Amino acid sequence: NYIGTAGIPNKRGVEVRAFAVHYRQPAPANTPALATFGDRLRLLSAQADPQVTARDEIYHPPSGWVHVRLQWQRVGAADLTGLRVRVRVTDSLGRVWGERLERASEVWRFYPPERWQAGEAVRDAYDVNMNPVTPRGRYRVEVQVLDNSGQALPVQAEGMPADRYVVAGVEVH
Repeated sequence: NYIGTAGIPNKRGVEVRAFAVHYRQPAPANTPALATFGDRLRLLSAQADPQVTARDEIYHPPSGWVHVRLQWQRVGAADLTGLRVRVRVTDSLGRVWGERLERASEVWRFYPPERWQAGEAVRDAYDVNMNPVTPRGRYRVEVQVLDNSGQALPVQAEGMPADRYVVAGVEVH
């Protein structure tokens, strides 16, 4: 899970990122959830890069990336089998300009929600691959939790749509 960035400029444009090794930890006491997904999962924290470029010629041509960090907790003994996360970058009309790249190393793949223990918080990170022709402007990073059939679980969070949680706005340059 991403915890910081230290840019090291040189002729090749190398960037060093640090990642936390521990993805399981005790849930913070008395911390209200940002959102609850289908009375099955609580979203405890959510962060996303505030600025990105849609096109990248150095690190991952041709696309830029939005890095998203989330922390989850299970709700009681709810059935969590087969749940999956959808992370997207959308515009004000709901058009998708970036989609999460699925990776084998994601926490939800090797430690799926049905194995999570009561009272623990689970951190995960996602990389949203931007469409390299995304126009400059303001977009939003959205998270959904999908069930086995691909339907989004309902979201309970003040000021949010019924089927997604808006993590943050992102400025595309």
